[in-house]
Amino acid sequence: NQGKKVLESRAGMTLFAALRMNQILLPTGCGARGQCGQCKVKLLDGPADLFTDSEVKLIPEEERAENYRLACQFRVTGDIAVRIPDYVWDALVHELTLAEIIPRTYDLERVHFTLEPGDAVPHRAGQFVSLAVKIPDAKMQVVRCVSIATQSSVTDTVDIIVRRNPKGTLTPYLYEQAKPGD
Repeated sequence: NQGKKVLESRAGMTLFAALRMNQILLPTGCGARGQCGQCKVKLLDGPADLFTDSEVKLIPEEERAENYRLACQFRVTGDIAVRIPDYVWDALVHELTLAEIIPRTYDLERVHFTLEPGDAVPHRAGQFVSLAVKIPDAKMQVVRCVSIATQSSVTDTVDIIVRRNPKGTLTPYLYEQAKPGD
């Protein structure tokens, strides 16, 4: 973005991961697994491998011809320049603490988070946010797009509704291991 931010990453790392490490938060609906196409950026300069199958599927041919790439699929192999959507620069990061998990049905939970004192998350009910959770046993961070279930007038807590996916990574953690204070 005309040099708005210059950063370093390790060769071979996905652009999505390199950006996230530097607090540049591209949207993702699939947890950066190449299934949603939301992390699209434009490669302005630098080396590029062939398009992945996911990129061919999710980026129209005209945009591929203009060097649009999925940041979650594109691996950094040298110096590059990319154009990131302007709205990304407005993304905010908040530290949340798990306050309570409230069972709703056999496979739905309301997960209630609190924020740091004095912090606030202005939002619209139903607005999507990226939730990044460090899962201790997996020694990894999972990123999922979730919908805020808190009323818009409430800005000092965040609630989400989670449906259990036994084959997933995040929901087994939330259902079986997470505890207040995490």
